[in-house]
Amino acid sequence: MSTLSTRELSLHERFSITRRNCGFPHGLTFIFSYSSESSVPTYTQLCSRVEELQKHFPLLWARVIDSKTKNPKFQARQRPWRGEEIVSQATYTVKDDKDLEMERILYESSAGMDKLDDQLDPLWKISILRPQQEEQDSTGSRSYITVAGMHELVDGRGLMNLSLAVVDPGLDISQLPYETIDTIPLLEDTISLKPSLTHLLPVVLRAIVLPRLPYFIQNVFKEITPWPANLIKARPTESPFDLSLLAISPDLVSGLKKAGKSHNVPALHATLQIAYLVAIWAKFENELNPFVLGMATPLAERNPKLSHAYCTANYVSSYSETIVPSSSKSFWQTASELSTTLRSDAGRAAARYSMGMLAYIPDGEQDPSKKETNRPTGWESFFLQGAEGPTPYSIALNMSNLGYIKLPQGCDDAVWGQMASPFGPAFAVDVLGHEAGLKFVTIWRDGSAIDRTQVKEVETVFKKVLERLADEDWNDLTFGGLVA
Repeated sequence: MSTLSTRELSLHERFSITRRNCGFPHGLTFIFSYSSESSVPTYTQLCSRVEELQKHFPLLWARVIDSKTKNPKFQARQRPWRGEEIVSQATYTVKDDKDLEMERILYESSAGMDKLDDQLDPLWKISILRPQQEEQDSTGSRSYITVAGMHELVDGRGLMNLSLAVVDPGLDISQLPYETIDTIPLLEDTISLKPSLTHLLPVVLRAIVLPRLPYFIQNVFKEITPWPANLIKARPTESPFDLSLLAISPDLVSGLKKAGKSHNVPALHATLQIAYLVAIWAKFENELNPFVLGMATPLAERNPKLSHAYCTANYVSSYSETIVPSSSKSFWQTASELSTTLRSDAGRAAARYSMGMLAYIPDGEQDPSKKETNRPTGWESFFLQGAEGPTPYSIALNMSNLGYIKLPQGCDDAVWGQMASPFGPAFAVDVLGHEAGLKFVTIWRDGSAIDRTQVKEVETVFKKVLERLADEDWNDLTFGGLVA
C-alpha cells in the first residue's frame, strides 16, 4: 500500500487548528447573488468543476492529522471528494432586503462550518440556495451560491480564488496550475518571518515575561492598555458570534477614491480603516482616559513567483499599530501615514514579524493526559489564557480587505465574511469591492466588549464619515469635524 502524501502546517495554519482544538473552529464564506435563475450555475456544473479543481489542488481533498499535537499535518485522503459530497442544495427564507438575506445566509454558513467533522467531512463546502417553494414566485426573489472553507485550508484571498474558480464559467480551470501536497510551500519557508530583536523583545516582555512577574513589578513596565481594556462584560469565549452587513454605493466609492488621491492616499483601504476607527472613537471615547485604539491590517503574501499555492494554504501577514485619536487629529494626514506605511518595506517587514511571533509561543513538553482536552499543547493554553483574562482584546479593529473583484457572469452581488474568533479583535471587518459597490461585514463576539446595537451605531457613524469625506463641500476634515 502506497504512503499517503503529507505536508506540515504553517504557523498561521496551526493557529487555525489551535482555534479548533479550543472549541472555536474558524470558517470563511463567500456569497454570490443571482437575480435570474437562468444565470445560476447548475448543480451538475458545480459538481463537475469541484472534481476538476481537485485534480489541480490536492489540499482540497486532504485532512489534518495529528491535530492535537505540536506537529499537525495535512494528509491526502484515499481519494478526492465526489462533487455531490461538496455541493448541496437548500432553501432560504426571503427577506424584504437583499442585504438582510445575504447577512443571514452568511451567518448561517459561518455557523454551519462549526459543525464539520474535520476527519470525516470536507474542509470546504458549496451550497446553492433558492427561496422556499411557497416564496419562489415572489417578486424579486433571488438565488445564492455560498463557497465556504476552514481557515486552516484557505485564507481570505485563497478562498476568493477558489470561489471564483467554482462559480465563474469564464474561468478555464484547465489553465490553472497543478500542485502536489508535499511540495506546497509554507509561508515561512519562502518569506522570512523571523522578527528582529527590536520587534521581538518588547513583545516577549509584554506577552510572556510580564504576566509571570509580581504585580508591583508589572505596573512599572505596563503600557497604556488600548480600548476596550478591561471594560469587558463577558469573556469572548463565552459570548456568541454575530455579524452585520453594510453596503455603500459605487458613486460613494468613486467619491472616496477621488478624495483619497487628492490627499496622498492612493489606495482606498487606509481611508476605510481610519474612517471605521474614527467611528469607534466617536462611540466609545468617553469610556477611557487616555483613549488608545489598536488596529490591524492583514496583508496578502500569496505570490505565484514563490510557488505559493493558487487557492489553498495560508499566505498572509498582519500589520498592527496603536493610535491616540482626538477631535483635532487630521483625518487625511492619519490615513496618508497608514497608507504610506502599508506600502513601505518597513511596514511589510513589521507585518511579517508579527506573524513570525507565533513561533515564540511557549509550547513546552506535551502532556499526554491533556490530549483530549481543549488544551492539548502550549498554544491552546496560551490563547485561552489571554481570552479568559481581564483584558482579552489588544486590537479594537482588524480590517481584512480583499480589494476589488469582477463579478462572475450572471452574478450581480457578492460578499465575504468569517467567524468571529474569541482570540481576535473587538471589531473585525471583512471588505470586498466590485461593480455593485463595497460590502463591509463586521463580526464580533456579542455581549463581550460590544453588542449588536453598538455595532449598528458605529456603522451609522462610519457611513456618515465616508459621505463627508467624499463631499467636496465638507471642510472640517478633523476626527471631530467628521462626526459632529
